[in-house]
Amino acid sequence: MSNLEEWFDRGLGRHVEVRDESLSIIWEGFVNQVQIDAGGRSVTRGPLIEIGNKVRAVYTPVESTARSPYLAGHITSTAWVTDTISTARYGTIEKVLSTSDKIAASATQTAETWLADNKDPQTTHRISSTQGANPQVTISCAGYKEWLKAYTYYSATTGTRTIALRLADVLAADINALFTTPTHSIAANTLTLPYEQQTGASAMSERLALSVIQEAVVMGDASGNDYRYTFGVYAGRKATYEAVPTTHAYVVRMNAYGTQFTTPSGATVHPWQLKPAEWVFDADFLVGRVRPTADLRQDPRYVFIEQVSYSAPYGVQLSGGKIDRISQRMARLGLAGAA
Repeated sequence: MSNLEEWFDRGLGRHVEVRDESLSIIWEGFVNQVQIDAGGRSVTRGPLIEIGNKVRAVYTPVESTARSPYLAGHITSTAWVTDTISTARYGTIEKVLSTSDKIAASATQTAETWLADNKDPQTTHRISSTQGANPQVTISCAGYKEWLKAYTYYSATTGTRTIALRLADVLAADINALFTTPTHSIAANTLTLPYEQQTGASAMSERLALSVIQEAVVMGDASGNDYRYTFGVYAGRKATYEAVPTTHAYVVRMNAYGTQFTTPSGATVHPWQLKPAEWVFDADFLVGRVRPTADLRQDPRYVFIEQVSYSAPYGVQLSGGKIDRISQRMARLGLAGAA
């Protein structure tokens, strides 16, 4: 029982790696939530990423004049308020609150109150009179992409910046230094956007890093074709930004033993090796149809993998379909947000 309690007390935020038979990392992340079940008691702590230990509040002050004593001023924000004990233990997780306060002192007090209530992970209890199972601990993990929700990004620089450089800027600004060391794979997209469009010109536009990245990704590229790009964080906390591939990486076939995945050349692909943002060709569907020579979207046998769900040791589920480019087109016209 002491080992379970140690996980409950110190387990949140721990680094977790999943490796294959060759010791290559196939997934890595961190412990986001811990649950202990013992007897009739179930206690849960977390999720970690939902806490906030560095907080500021955005508010609209009242500017009184002789003619308009209750005139609303410009939207502004308080200074950051921080809990150093929480940041030392869990890392820095920023939160920006939108409040209805009208004066700076009140807005600061709102931020301080929220910080006091949310600087530590929430704990929930469920107690039953029935005898439960043997003591056990369940850990729920999340990928490092979730830490892009843990810090905000803002730049007052004027002019324009290419999308590729903007993504590099956001990753380098990571307050916890989780994304500053790895060598990222960022496509050389030369499409430029105004700084104001991406990061805003005031504290009100200060947004989560992930939101800034999503806004850039959805814009497509400089070719004018609005071709879709994808973004993900993979093994080694390596951020990958690239255009959707034009060829397939996997082939799926059904046989007497179940579902088999291979490369186009026939090499076996294990379930844990499958990755999203790739095309898979369903070889046993619509057999005999001529394959397209260019756009894979024209053939329903090609599936673009949006999500991979893997269950050890051999279970895997792929979700996907035909990709569209209308979101890129609408985003360029200013009619859509981040995707």
